[in-house]
Amino acid sequence: MAGATVRREGAVPVSGTSGDGVPTAGLRRSLLAYWYAPLFFGLLPVLLCGFVASALANRLAFAGWAIVMAVAHASLLRVTYDVGWAGRIIAGAALITQGLGFVAFAALVERHGEILDLGYRAALPALHHPLLTRPTTYLVLAAVLALAGAVRLSIGPAAPGPRSRRSHHSHRNEDTPS
Repeated sequence: MAGATVRREGAVPVSGTSGDGVPTAGLRRSLLAYWYAPLFFGLLPVLLCGFVASALANRLAFAGWAIVMAVAHASLLRVTYDVGWAGRIIAGAALITQGLGFVAFAALVERHGEILDLGYRAALPALHHPLLTRPTTYLVLAAVLALAGAVRLSIGPAAPGPRSRRSHHSHRNEDTPS
């Protein structure tokens, strides 16, 4: 039967799913909190910033920056999710990564700032502001993001992260000697 769920004899349901593999409400909330929301809010600003700048300046370097940042952010989330880091550590690391990325964006603005400024004036005159085409703006943004990441790493409760897949499959009985 096409699309039918086949359950092997003796198979143990994955934690957070019903017996037929459908995610439970708790798993859906966990995925939303630890994967989808951080992914969305981390990717949206860099993709918008990179692709808009690429269109306005007619330079693929900005789109390339956005793609590299998107891959870096998604990879960071994936690795930290698998390791099972606490939410505050994931948030701090993501903010610092975004800050480092905007340092690179500032370098691109330094190199292509004149054409970016012309693009803003031609395509979006109502939104044009000289600060949008100055590298200093993005360096300040990078510093704020990195500082916010450092603060997030240093203070706040250590909210537990999602369970590591590795630890889920390799539980030992605490009473069993090594």
